[in-house]
Amino acid sequence: MRKVVLDTNVLISGVIASGYSASILDAARREEIKLVTSAHLLEEFSNVISRRHIARKYPKASEEAEALLDLKTYKNIPILTPKEFVERYSIK
Repeated sequence: MRKVVLDTNVLISGVIASGYSASILDAARREEIKLVTSAHLLEEFSNVISRRHIARKYPKASEEAEALLDLKTYKNIPILTPKEFVERYSIK
């Protein structure tokens, strides 16, 4: 399975809109790819998705963001920190 780290912009786009970014998150839901992330990227994502103008324009985005930010799953997609990924898959 392909491992993917998504930039904050891709995560934001995938949560608030349809298109390529949403398709990438859909592929992860179908377990065609595995998402990995870092605390830094998730912090950046949280800061951006919480901006007032985004929250007003995309009210459901905060619910989607909360699911993503729990560092466990996003719509049944496992989200792992790099450390968790290395430990889980015995990568050296």
